[in-house]
Amino acid sequence: MPKPKLSFEQVPLKTVTETPMPKPKISFEQVPLETVMETLLREVVSFVQGNAQWWDDAAQHLDDIARNLADHERRKWQLVAACYQERAQLHRDLVARVQPWGANGTPLTESER
Repeated sequence: MPKPKLSFEQVPLKTVTETPMPKPKISFEQVPLETVMETLLREVVSFVQGNAQWWDDAAQHLDDIARNLADHERRKWQLVAACYQERAQLHRDLVARVQPWGANGTPLTESER
């Protein structure tokens, strides 16, 4: 089967140049770097908090499943659930270490958290 020929002439250049580019949410020229870093840090913390909740929910689900299994199978599922709970705790510990601090090294106020 022959390879298709690539052609850059299929889309008129005028169409490409007239297509508006999406505007960024944060303009680095207008916002101090510390503010940008704190915003990004808050987003990361929020993401990690969500992961912690997911690991907890998954562990609980596995525990629920394990209750209805034979003893030798139950122990396997409970071990996996314990690993999930440990992973959730690691996420919560990370959030606890990072959350109180802003990107510039100063503590965040309660309203900023």
